[in-house]
Amino acid sequence: VMTQRALADAMELMANAMTQEAVSRTADRVA
Repeated sequence: VMTQRALADAMELMANAMTQEAVSRTADRVA
Protein backbone atom coordinates (compact mmCIF):
# COMPACT_ATOMS: atom_id res chain seq x y z
CA VAL A 1 0.00 0.00 0.00
CA MET A 2 2.81 2.43 0.86
CA THR A 3 4.54 1.62 -2.43
CA GLN A 4 1.32 2.29 -4.32
CA ARG A 5 0.92 5.62 -2.55
CA ALA A 6 4.54 6.62 -3.24
CA LEU A 7 4.07 5.72 -6.89
CA ALA A 8 0.90 7.82 -7.09
CA ASP A 9 2.71 10.76 -5.46
CA ALA A 10 5.58 10.47 -7.94
CA MET A 11 3.18 10.33 -10.89
CA GLU A 12 1.34 13.40 -9.60
CA LEU A 13 4.62 15.29 -9.20
CA MET A 14 5.65 14.38 -12.77
CA ALA A 15 2.27 15.42 -14.13
CA ASN A 16 2.51 18.74 -12.30
CA ALA A 17 6.02 19.35 -13.66
CA MET A 18 4.92 18.53 -17.22
CA THR A 19 1.90 20.82 -16.94
CA GLN A 20 4.02 23.65 -15.57
CA GLU A 21 6.56 23.21 -18.38
CA ALA A 22 3.80 23.27 -21.00
CA VAL A 23 2.28 26.40 -19.46
CA SER A 24 5.61 28.25 -19.36
CA ARG A 25 6.32 27.20 -22.95
CA THR A 26 2.93 28.50 -24.07
CA ALA A 27 3.53 31.73 -22.15
CA ASP A 28 6.90 32.14 -23.88
CA ARG A 29 5.25 31.65 -27.27
CA VAL A 30 2.52 34.20 -26.49
CA ALA A 31 4.91 36.77 -25.00
